[in-house]
Amino acid sequence: MKNLIYIIFGSLVVFGSASCKKWLDVNTDPDNPNNESVLVQDRLPWIQHFYTYSAGVTNFRTSCQAGVFYSNSAAANAFSTTWIASSGNVTPYQTWFVEVASNLNDMYNSAQKKGAYYYMGAADVVSALGFMEMLDLYGEMPYTQALSDQASPAYDNGKTIYYGCMAKLDEAITLFSKTQEPGAPSFAEGDMWNKGDAGKWIKFVMA
Repeated sequence: MKNLIYIIFGSLVVFGSASCKKWLDVNTDPDNPNNESVLVQDRLPWIQHFYTYSAGVTNFRTSCQAGVFYSNSAAANAFSTTWIASSGNVTPYQTWFVEVASNLNDMYNSAQKKGAYYYMGAADVVSALGFMEMLDLYGEMPYTQALSDQASPAYDNGKTIYYGCMAKLDEAITLFSKTQEPGAPSFAEGDMWNKGDAGKWIKFVMA
């Protein structure tokens, strides 16, 4: 009799936990989006934010290095990112690849499924801006495999990177010249730079 009680109790615990799991799995937590659930209009503002941050880091480091290289003083520059970099100093390479580039393909592909051509164009433009910046700073670097699942992406030469960026800008002009598909997310909702004005993006690309 005692063993029968244990068996019944154990069965109730197993079935109860399975039932709870079923009920707990029905919702998606909006505060913890994943790569499948995040909206393109939520992803773009952060891409734009971190690209501008990356550009600022680039400006700081290159200006500082130029000041050190052309200084007539033998004293070390406390702000130098060349020799006295603190652990808090980040590099343009880091800010570009970790915070910006890692999101571009996902946003492009997600937007493509929704017919959100302007978000696809924005991904192309930011990609070209970032990789041209990286080319200016570092020269040869991963490009064609940079955003792939390759653990050790191959390096590309400057010509490959340059023409790749130009192709993305050409595609961006084509995409911004289209009309988004019905039901596509509003570009104005996610675009912090031009408030969803595709014409301004085209001027930006062609400037």
